Amino acid sequence: MRLPVVAYFDTNIVRDLAEERPPGAKDKANKLKALVAQGKVVIAPSFEVLYELISAPDACDTTHIENAQFYDVLVSWRHTLKPSNQMLKDDIFSCLHQGGPSTPFQGIDENRSGFIQSIRAGQTVLLPKAWEKVVRRSQLQNKRFVGKVFNSFVNILAPKSKTDLRKHPNETWRKWWSHGEMVEIIANSLAGDQHVKTRCSFLSLPSVRAGVGFILHMWYQQIVSGAQLKPTEHYDFRNAVLGGGVGNIVTHDRKLRNAINHIPNLNVKTWTLEQFIAEVK
Repeated sequence: MRLPVVAYFDTNIVRDLAEERPPGAKDKANKLKALVAQGKVVIAPSFEVLYELISAPDACDTTHIENAQFYDVLVSWRHTLKPSNQMLKDDIFSCLHQGGPSTPFQGIDENRSGFIQSIRAGQTVLLPKAWEKVVRRSQLQNKRFVGKVFNSFVNILAPKSKTDLRKHPNETWRKWWSHGEMVEIIANSLAGDQHVKTRCSFLSLPSVRAGVGFILHMWYQQIVSGAQLKPTEHYDFRNAVLGGGVGNIVTHDRKLRNAINHIPNLNVKTWTLEQFIAEVK
């Protein structure tokens, strides 16, 4: 018997289906639900996606709840993904002490979760002031992330290095992934005070490789393509980490797919919704 394909769906895919935004969305949602019911697909939920669904500033409270209820029907809570920051910490700790990654899942008992039960009852999960606080905190995190991780690139690379990158982009990209080069420096910095002689390379951890690779890709794009960074890059960073943890990510964000596919030796598949349904049906 073929094992089901376990995949992570980003927030925009879920909203497209739940709100029937693009043409044919209802038909695609029904096909996806059928694949889930047949045991061919397991959609791994993330509370990060759920928070985005019920706090989207361009939707009303009714839509927030309806989107969350749609997500609840679609996913397997037994395969709930850890928050991206927790996944990175757990994988690094496991690498240091066990020689490999930890499980990406933190199974949730949906029948005992007050949060999920509130959604099923169609109740507002948090008071408006509480949600405003959540949104402000997320905006601040994004701003700090962009400032610390991406804009710091200006200070890290010397002018000559940037010139070399413009002239020889592919060669420079490969060099960054060489032993002792940029990618290892960033990966090792994630361990903080835990760093000791390891039994595995942090870059062998799909979550770390995806996260670090996403950062490097965005640095590369700034110089080679003159890409402008959005203040919400943190969301795609988290998507990359979670996609790395589960091995499959379904997204209509071409930029995110390109970033993940640009990372060398990363065993993560990226799909559009149409590709995913066609492949696993």
